[in-house]
Amino acid sequence: MFSFTAFFISALVMLVVLWPRAASAALFNTAMYDNSPDAGMPFMEAGDGGFVPLKESRLTGTVDGPLALLTLEQRYGFTKKQCAKPIEVKYRFPLPGDAALKGVKVRFGGVEIETEIKPLPKAQAEYNEAKSEGRQAAIVTRESDSFTVSITGVKPDEDIEVASSFVAAAAPREPKHSGWELRFPLTIAPRFIRGDEGERRGDVNPLAIAIDPGHRFSMELTFRGAADISSPSHKEALTVTPDGVARLDKVMPDCDLLLAWQPDVGTAKVKNAFGAAMYTESDGEDTYFLLLASDNARAVNMLPREVSLLIDHSGSMGGEKWRSADKAAVKFLRNLKEKDFFNVAFFHNDVFPIAEEMLPATPKCIEYAVEFISMNKSSGGTELGVALERMLMMPPTEPGSKMARQTLVITDAQVGDEARILNLVKNEAKKLDRRRVSVLCIDAAPNSTLTNRMAEL
Repeated sequence: MFSFTAFFISALVMLVVLWPRAASAALFNTAMYDNSPDAGMPFMEAGDGGFVPLKESRLTGTVDGPLALLTLEQRYGFTKKQCAKPIEVKYRFPLPGDAALKGVKVRFGGVEIETEIKPLPKAQAEYNEAKSEGRQAAIVTRESDSFTVSITGVKPDEDIEVASSFVAAAAPREPKHSGWELRFPLTIAPRFIRGDEGERRGDVNPLAIAIDPGHRFSMELTFRGAADISSPSHKEALTVTPDGVARLDKVMPDCDLLLAWQPDVGTAKVKNAFGAAMYTESDGEDTYFLLLASDNARAVNMLPREVSLLIDHSGSMGGEKWRSADKAAVKFLRNLKEKDFFNVAFFHNDVFPIAEEMLPATPKCIEYAVEFISMNKSSGGTELGVALERMLMMPPTEPGSKMARQTLVITDAQVGDEARILNLVKNEAKKLDRRRVSVLCIDAAPNSTLTNRMAEL
């Protein structure tokens, strides 16, 4: 599949007309918004730590095969009673992890700011200069799967509209790649931040909310050559017209939006003899393409497996996620064959393996591992990197032998030290007896950017 990773934008900036210098804002909606660990949402932060309420979000665009050309529009605003002076705000929002951001337009009052790509140091310097001179400006930066727009010169009683245009690729839908599915994040779950992450703490975590955020999400997407359009996440709320327009009207943004569809046999592009297909999309200015290529399925002889199973028992996994993780682990263990070897561990602040070596997958050892999982109920922080390093360092059962070595991590992956974890997986991939890393990510708003990248490496 054609990769969009190279199109990620490091920084964008456009400077425009002069305006009075920005000042600090009063804290907005202190009773509704609180930086608690219960949930997350896109938000706009005022200069002194206050928050500007999000009024509505709307997703529009077209989907052709697995290629989606989309625009996310979100509207904010505050009144003169809340704050009488112009302010600087930071706006954080999520996009699909493999999205290619085309640009961001910011409108407020009679002003429209449109971004352009520049190196991050240059963009930041120009933005700071505009801010110090009292001019209006905007800069966009990316942190994992969330983007931050900083805007200076925002006045009360005028709505702030942020429109982000991007291209996204749908994933083949299981089982057996039967159609496509697209996951769109409506919220950002709070991330566990290691104590040594320092100043980046505020840039990684979103504003978290404990109650109804007071805003709603709407969607209108036009599907071309698609059939059986559905939403496993919003089954009752989705409506689809006969001509392929899918709509959601003012739904609660409390989990990721998942869309699924099948190719329309009468209109779908047919793969050629080499298993390749081309999809294109245009917005009138730019044209995007997606090239899919696949080889023929081949029967293989299953090698004996050596599996390290790593289960997240951190505080953020409490409740249904914890139960689902343990259930998945038990099911996986009971599907092992007696020629396989395994180890199982749970982690939070530290990692707790069942043994310091691989165990044979005999019925007795499997049931011992099942009991080990059910008995361990302690919890703490999400030290995923520490736990993964420990399991990858475990010596192989038979060095140099032909075995399928793998580490399977079951987690919500809500962590801030992504670079360290990816570097760990990257170094493991270089080893002769390497363990391949797979991730089962369990959450209403999973950190798909990190988990997909771990699997790719």
